[in-house]
Amino acid sequence: MRFLWPVLGLCAVWWVMAQSAGESDASTVSRVAQWRLSARPVIDIGIASGDPVYELTDAASSLRLDRYFDAAGRFQFSTQGETALGRPGAARRGRLRYSRTAGGSGVAFEGSGQRLIFDERGTLVREESGTEPASRIHGRTLLLGGSRETQARALPALERLPAVDSATGFRVVRLDEAGYLWVEEQVLDPRMRRPWLIYDPNARLVGRAATPASFDPQQIGPDFILGRWRDGNGIEHVQLYDLVREERVATPDDSVAERTPGRLPNAARRRAATLALRQSLQRLALLQEGHWAKTMTYATDLTPLEIELPNGVRISIIAASVGGWRAVAYDYTADVMCGIGVGKEVVGGWKEGVAVCE
Repeated sequence: MRFLWPVLGLCAVWWVMAQSAGESDASTVSRVAQWRLSARPVIDIGIASGDPVYELTDAASSLRLDRYFDAAGRFQFSTQGETALGRPGAARRGRLRYSRTAGGSGVAFEGSGQRLIFDERGTLVREESGTEPASRIHGRTLLLGGSRETQARALPALERLPAVDSATGFRVVRLDEAGYLWVEEQVLDPRMRRPWLIYDPNARLVGRAATPASFDPQQIGPDFILGRWRDGNGIEHVQLYDLVREERVATPDDSVAERTPGRLPNAARRRAATLALRQSLQRLALLQEGHWAKTMTYATDLTPLEIELPNGVRISIIAASVGGWRAVAYDYTADVMCGIGVGKEVVGGWKEGVAVCE
């Protein structure tokens, strides 16, 4: 029995250290300010009851632009035919953006070098030049929001963030217009509000926020969040919330996310891992199409697909519905990640059905 005491003692020390670390992290997060969204969206362009043929089922879709309806659910025009501006349209991909119109606040759809401006009723008011959406995979982080230039400027702060959580294996970070990094926290139940930790351009933890369940932010401005909300039936709404920022760094010392650089695997190991990730995602794409053919929707997890993965490869389907899916594959031993998207879940800069890596 006396031989067990050293082992029990080490276990007790480990438990105390783990508890202290958890309490320290929780304490730090609790001391930063809560950034708040308005209780209800100030702009909500969505479905209205009516003839199913003309109902808004894809609210000026933030990823694929096909048909437009007004706030009353009345069909306005199709991008496959003549637009309200008298020009032939074409389906395109892009993102939602906030825009001011002569009548007040509005929403823009930006993609293919163009920006279509709508008022708060969902009526198209003008068209102008725009920029291409961008995304970036850096290590095991998927960075969304901003442009290629602003994302490049954010990389030093991104590299100073705490290491990727070993439990999830990857993370999604959204860049706002002020250069702040919004780190998405994973939730087990998609019906729960989604928490975020917010870091300033110096990688200091300055805030936390929670967005509504099933709400996908696409632009975070100085005092608003614009995005796409999908209800339980898959019906989409374009919504804009007011945002109140209240920066409060926990302490001058522990709020700066210093991370000791680790030793990266050699180049040959990373190339081999990247190839395995690409092949796994392309295999996943084939299985997803087969699943859709049988069920008329895409799988939300790997269980029904019965995919076999190489050693070290992990895949997470982070979005899936009848209209598309998005997934990432990563190898934490090589610190590499790739992503893929289909249909409505293709992010800026990706090609549909093609694996994208760092």
